[in-house]
Amino acid sequence: MNKILAIILALLIAACTQATASLEVTEIPLADLDLEPLLLEDGDLPADFKGSTIRHTIEEAPFSELPPAAQAIVQEIDGYNQDTSNFVYVLLYEDFDDLQEAFEQLVTKSFKFNEEAEPIDGIGEQAQFEKDEFAFHYIPYEKVAFTRCNALVYIETSTDSLNYARRLDARLKETVCRN
Repeated sequence: MNKILAIILALLIAACTQATASLEVTEIPLADLDLEPLLLEDGDLPADFKGSTIRHTIEEAPFSELPPAAQAIVQEIDGYNQDTSNFVYVLLYEDFDDLQEAFEQLVTKSFKFNEEAEPIDGIGEQAQFEKDEFAFHYIPYEKVAFTRCNALVYIETSTDSLNYARRLDARLKETVCRN
């Protein structure tokens, strides 16, 4: 009877070991993640907003002044107000301290946000929102910055940026968050 129990126990241990080995996930380095398909999907913005140029380098301030990211991508968005800037920036950071520093610099020390910006819940781990107008154009636009795991995101559109931020946040959560 003891031999049978020992054999059953050995078989169970072997089965559990094989099951665990087959469930291991290999992590893709942040620099190698394909972010393009995540940036803009149907329904994120109104139908008259379309994705435009995608760049993998960020040379304009204030983003060029943030800590260097493992990967950076920018999606320009064409909208019905062609003279407005519509875009999304995603910067991936390997180091959490660099991510936090980048978020703080963007929302408190750059020209992108002012004292009217407010923290918001329900998007990322931390988020800042501001509604503003382009000077001389009187076109309202919205700005959202948030962090999700290793990602810093900045969205600026002349439409519902908060809804877009929630949808993008959900996709990033599935992609950039590591266990």
